[in-house]
Amino acid sequence: MSSVRPSLRRFPRKFVRWVADHWDKSPWLFNGAGAALAMLVGGATVIDQIPGYNFVTVIWAAVAIIAVVLLVAGPYFLAKRAERVKNLLVRIERLEHQKQRIDSARVRDSAELKSVLDGAGRELLRECGLDSEDTRISIYQHHGSEKKFALVGRVSRNPTLCQQGRSAYQDDVGLIAKAWQEETAYDRVWFTDPGKWVDYQVRTHGLNRETASGIRMKSLSYLGVRIDDGDQPVGILVVESKDRDRVTVEHAETVRSHDAFIKMQIMLHAAPKLPLEDPSLAAADQGSPSQTP
Repeated sequence: MSSVRPSLRRFPRKFVRWVADHWDKSPWLFNGAGAALAMLVGGATVIDQIPGYNFVTVIWAAVAIIAVVLLVAGPYFLAKRAERVKNLLVRIERLEHQKQRIDSARVRDSAELKSVLDGAGRELLRECGLDSEDTRISIYQHHGSEKKFALVGRVSRNPTLCQQGRSAYQDDVGLIAKAWQEETAYDRVWFTDPGKWVDYQVRTHGLNRETASGIRMKSLSYLGVRIDDGDQPVGILVVESKDRDRVTVEHAETVRSHDAFIKMQIMLHAAPKLPLEDPSLAAADQGSPSQTP
């Protein structure tokens, strides 16, 4: 045995390992190969009866061994494969249940956050003299990694001004971007003509014309106030009205000093980052002038 090369001694184990590694990809090929080799064994047996072909005995023995390995290994590896598939299905089902629990918890968290922020927004509207059918407050949470704002609260005495639409906005276009960068942003629009109003939004706030034309709430006065958690900005509060004289720049300090605004700071600090597209949140009006397209 010492005269047998090590590579030849390791061949049977390497062959079996190779079959195991490749069986999942094409088990029918190995079964077919085993059947074919079995037929060769039968043919070799016949040839072996012919005088002068005794060397076929050696070939017959080698082919027989390989055929037996392939035919016996087939059912074994198929059974192992079925067991792995079954285990994977169990894991997938378990992960699906976990995802459903996480989604349910996320919806509850989103709804609770929205409820608190909406309550604080209504308090601001009432006590800052802004509670009217032409005015609304929107609260946005900032997602730094996405460079977007997610709408997490919106209130108005007028239900139409709380209609659903987009829930995520870029943080680098519009009055909301200026408020994010400078802590406060205010604007007052003098154009009531729709065409001139659209021109103003395109020229002043950088909205594209298609988005500006599609805005439903054509506000004439609006204010953006950044919500900070200490030195860390976490969101934006936007007050906007169809009345040109309703929202003034002086409202910025009134809003900041109010307990309801402090409650918003605390909630946005404590709340996890909610999904940008969250069906449990009130969605934003499509293309508000304070927002990016």
